[in-house]
Amino acid sequence: MKKVSIIIPVYNGEKYIKRCINSVVNQTYKNIEIIIIDDGSTDGTGKIIKEINDKRIIIFNIENKGVSHARNYGIDVSTGDYIMFCDADDWIEKDLIENMIQIVKKNEYDVIRFNYYVNKSKKNNYSKGKNIESNKENDTNITKMIEGIIKAKISSYVWLLFIKKEFIVNNKLKFNENIYVMEDKIFFLQCLYKKPKIHIENKAYYHYFSNSESVMHKKDYKRKIKNIIKANSIINNLLNENKENELINYNIALTAYSIERFIFDIYREKGKKEAILAFEDIKDNMETRKIFENCRKENLKIFKGYNVKNIYYLYNCKYNKLFRLYYIQKFKHFIKDKLVKLKNYIKR
Repeated sequence: MKKVSIIIPVYNGEKYIKRCINSVVNQTYKNIEIIIIDDGSTDGTGKIIKEINDKRIIIFNIENKGVSHARNYGIDVSTGDYIMFCDADDWIEKDLIENMIQIVKKNEYDVIRFNYYVNKSKKNNYSKGKNIESNKENDTNITKMIEGIIKAKISSYVWLLFIKKEFIVNNKLKFNENIYVMEDKIFFLQCLYKKPKIHIENKAYYHYFSNSESVMHKKDYKRKIKNIIKANSIINNLLNENKENELINYNIALTAYSIERFIFDIYREKGKKEAILAFEDIKDNMETRKIFENCRKENLKIFKGYNVKNIYYLYNCKYNKLFRLYYIQKFKHFIKDKLVKLKNYIKR
């Protein structure tokens, strides 16, 4: 009977960790170990974890070094045949692991990629992730999957993966601990380039909670931009090693788009002055110059509704023209927010 290790990194997750752990404890498949990595929490997380009485729970208290370090630590201490990850503010369907085990009983895959729900403030307020095309056996072309990830058509969250531990160990797969954005994407791409036997399960089993208080939603935009640039370089090196020249162009376009969107977010929340200061802080960086100078307009067409002028005006510091466009976008966001609030008010 195959054993499954569920790795849950948590940092100050007292609001949601109980829901997460209970969804794992209540799995219909029982041969599991629940590895909780408390990444230096300073709130009541530790106390809540200890109150959950289940012999399969193993708690590790470590110094705060980020989610990638916590996941690597979890992989190292795990003893399961298969590994999966769950974030502390998310939860899973009770038959997730049982159904993954049924799939690997028929054909011992290295990786299964399942689907997910995006949950907002309420459990019943959700949307589903996009399905991935596959053949009759639900196997997929790895080349197409890599292309889909780079072109932002396929989600690369690591918590969508059910992975054989032997495959991780033999291929020396690790999360990059020097960045705190896109570490999932890099891990998944590295995994795919090792040519795993992969199965696609388009049924949704994972509930991703869109939490405005999470690390990824904090407003440290400057640090995020610098991490995006660093991650871009790592991905481009990986693509270059595998002679994916066309995909490098798409990745550059995606990175330029991401930087520009962060600048817009700063403008929307803090105003023109802060937006300009944030871009001036990074624009003379060699990597930043390379990204914008090599950003091809035709590759930006994959981003629906995106105006290529934004990138051109930003990089050439034509701020007056850029902020005119930003003002229109800000106004659209304002109207959209009001309509959402009105819709929610009417539903009450």
